Amino acid sequence: MKQKYLSIFFLFIFVTSLFSSYLYFVFLQYKVKGEIEQVIKNKTFSFKEIKLFIYNDVKKDIYWYEPNHEFSYQNKMFDVVYIEKKDNVLTNIYAIEDKKETNVIFDFLKTTNNCSSLKFFNYFIYHFILELNDKIYFYHFTVLSKFYLNITFLYKNISLKLIVPPPKVLTVF
Repeated sequence: MKQKYLSIFFLFIFVTSLFSSYLYFVFLQYKVKGEIEQVIKNKTFSFKEIKLFIYNDVKKDIYWYEPNHEFSYQNKMFDVVYIEKKDNVLTNIYAIEDKKETNVIFDFLKTTNNCSSLKFFNYFIYHFILELNDKIYFYHFTVLSKFYLNITFLYKNISLKLIVPPPKVLTVF
């Protein structure tokens, strides 16, 4: 009976430690977002901090977390100050780099990557369609790679850009 309660106690401690760092991160991120929103609303930033992004040049590299409010570009978080539109088409984005939020995210990733209990495995499935001499070939391969708890848990809709080595096994349909 003591072993049962002891194992439940240790399980509770393990689960609490596993999720407490994430909850602390969410709290810090919410606090930092509130601070930068106040800076933008009160216009207490210097004009030297504003960066201009020409949308057509950077649209492939930008990931919007909150459309027209917050995005990431080259592993840095930015908050939008002003958006220029011409004929309802986005042309220029004026934004401030949110250094605090970037630091919060990367500190969280650094601490979770050191925890061996948070390691996961992921399958990357690739499909290729190759057309040669009027015949279509379908290629399918799977790459198993180990990764750690990462930014996919921080935002609901996120895409990861990973450089994956070529597959060792290739199966043809």
